[in-house]
Amino acid sequence: MTKKATAILVGIGVLVIGATIVGCAASPQGQQTSGPTASRTSAETAASTAPPPGTPSPTIPVQVAATCANTSTVGFQALAAVNGWGPKEDQDRPSAGNPFARFPSGSPDGAVSCWWAPDGGGTDNAVFIAWARIGADAAAAAEQLLVGEGAMREDTPVGVYISFAGQGGGDSTYLFTDQDVRWALYTHDLGYVKAPEQSG
Repeated sequence: MTKKATAILVGIGVLVIGATIVGCAASPQGQQTSGPTASRTSAETAASTAPPPGTPSPTIPVQVAATCANTSTVGFQALAAVNGWGPKEDQDRPSAGNPFARFPSGSPDGAVSCWWAPDGGGTDNAVFIAWARIGADAAAAAEQLLVGEGAMREDTPVGVYISFAGQGGGDSTYLFTDQDVRWALYTHDLGYVKAPEQSG
């Protein structure tokens, strides 16, 4: 081999070794550049989806089972105590019965129908009230039925009052709110009825 050929081969070898060294040195830098960029992107994404500091967690309302006690107001219970009345839950008693049983979809689940009277006393000195949760569709159907039976309807900011006032045997008045239906044998007693979760 001539000296000129040997010099050419040596030069090629030097170029190959140099390129390899440069490639190895550049590789870690490329990896370091891509790493922090991906990390910053993840952090920014997490920050954009996180709720603002101090944001309260959503709470699910707890439904309390209805009873004669928790569907009557504190004021009424005080009145009952003075008069010696006690609560009596009786869904099917003929003299009052369940006022929701006539609804097209039947009595709502969890409904409570109560009468408050002295122990051993008759119904002449008693208060009849009832309460139930009811959905919008069931309420609309019940309202239509009651009005069709001759009841009077009155729309108010509180809700829809439907009453059989003046037809004998008490007023038998219903109040349909956005969440429930309340009933009393006499209209003025509707003020004694509340939802189980409602205070007062």
